Order: sequence, then structure tokens, then C-alpha cells
Amino acid sequence: MDEKSGTELLIRCLREEETGVKKERLRRVADNQWEAVCQAACDFGLAPLLYSSLRPLIKDIGLPAGVERRLREIYLNSAARNMRLYSDLSKVLKSLKDADIPVIPLKGAYLAEVIYGDTALRPMNDIDLMVRQEDFRKTIELLMNKGYRAEGNVK
Repeated sequence: MDEKSGTELLIRCLREEETGVKKERLRRVADNQWEAVCQAACDFGLAPLLYSSLRPLIKDIGLPAGVERRLREIYLNSAARNMRLYSDLSKVLKSLKDADIPVIPLKGAYLAEVIYGDTALRPMNDIDLMVRQEDFRKTIELLMNKGYRAEGNVK
């Protein structure tokens, strides 16, 4: 199976549709196709979402045990990593509030909770925050004093 086919099947796996129809369609997926779907999900950062989508159907669709294990492991690792990040985010937001610095969490931190509804479904590696330009230096100083460091584009 080529990369395009794995990606197309991944899209079909994530599509919202009636459960019975989805089960019937997914029963016809061959083991090697599941490997390609799993790889595509990993490549696009969608493995936790795929696992969550398939979890209620796993017993009915014949998902290969190795693929199920891999997706479950990625989901659980994402959940653990995001729990640590949300713990840090909570501390950072409290510190900024105490310093009277308005802040808006961006990207993953916002999307995971508000859009996905399950923080494990949106893999995150960092926390992106937006502060007013006039609060920027004060924010950097405050966070560095708490042991955090800036990476990437600090603008």
C-alpha cells in the first residue's frame, strides 16, 4: 500500500459516520493496510485521535493487536506528556495572573481542551503563550526566574 492510500484510509477512519456503517467498512481493511494507516496517523500527529476514534470499535473491526498496542501507547504517552504540560501551564498562568500580566494560551494548549475535549488527542511538546508587547520582558524574566526557558521564536 502506498503512502497516499494509507493517508486516504486514515481520513476515512476519522470521518464521522453512523457506527454500524463505519464498523462494516473497517472490517474490510487488511492488516497491512492498518499498518499504513497507523504510520500515516503517526506522520500527521493524529495517532491519539485515531486511537480514540477506533477504541469503541476495536473488537468489532479486527484491528491487528500490534497496531492497537502502538496506537494505545502513543495515546497514553500523549496523555501523560500533556498532563505534565497542563500542570506547568497552570503554574505559569497563576504566576502571570499574580504579576498582573494578561496572557492567552495558544495552539495546542487551547485546542486540546476546547476543541478536542480530550487533552490527549492533541499532541503537544511545548506551551505557546501570547502576552502584550509591553509585558514581554517582564514575562520572560518572571518565567526564567521560575526555571523555564524560551525556545524557538521568542518574539
